[in-house]
Amino acid sequence: VDEAHLALLAPTLNLKTAPLLSIATSPNISAPALPKNLRRYSSAFGDMTVNAYLLEVPEAEQALLFDTGTDASAIIKSIATSGLALTWIILTHAHPDHIEALPEIRAKFPNARIMAPLTEKAGLGKFAGEVNAPDKLDFGSTSLTPVSTPGHSPGGTSYLIQSTGVPDLLICGDALFARSIGGIRQSAPGETLKQTYHKNLENLKSLLESLSGETILCPGHGPATTAQTEQIENPFF
Repeated sequence: VDEAHLALLAPTLNLKTAPLLSIATSPNISAPALPKNLRRYSSAFGDMTVNAYLLEVPEAEQALLFDTGTDASAIIKSIATSGLALTWIILTHAHPDHIEALPEIRAKFPNARIMAPLTEKAGLGKFAGEVNAPDKLDFGSTSLTPVSTPGHSPGGTSYLIQSTGVPDLLICGDALFARSIGGIRQSAPGETLKQTYHKNLENLKSLLESLSGETILCPGHGPATTAQTEQIENPFF
């Protein structure tokens, strides 16, 4: 690794030098353990993998699915084994890798409601008319709050999960990754791509600062991380 050249490159890319050098010299990521009631399912999509998450809420006898990935089989088996009712399929955005298994899962659990950003409805095909977008959901001592995180997708939304006695969780789709962020593909109306990028970057920075450092971030690709880790190790912040 040519650390001198990286140090010169970082400011040009508006990246923080120390975290960028750390990624280059120590690429391995130490991911936090997920709580026992949250399961991650990684499925293949082209040359990458995509994550879906199943949150079990036994006190409410419910399970919540966040995104679907591309393979429904393990998810369906886990729900059946848990004995819980899948009541919500909750989508961070409508890119194909995150919703490919939606038709199969919805067919297996027809009573599950679909929660997604309203601005992502067009990408949901026949499910567009079923989209719900509540401001908050409560399941006993567990609450779920949508948080707007556009950029990678115009309506991209993360979901903050808070439960008594355990660290907060943020299901963040493709907004945030361990040591990185999701690519911003298009500008918002009336803005240049650069303006949209900087606005959404500031939104993510503010979000991280508002979270407890122990909050576990669960991205759509790659390993989990924490809010504190990203504030220190993510070169974008």
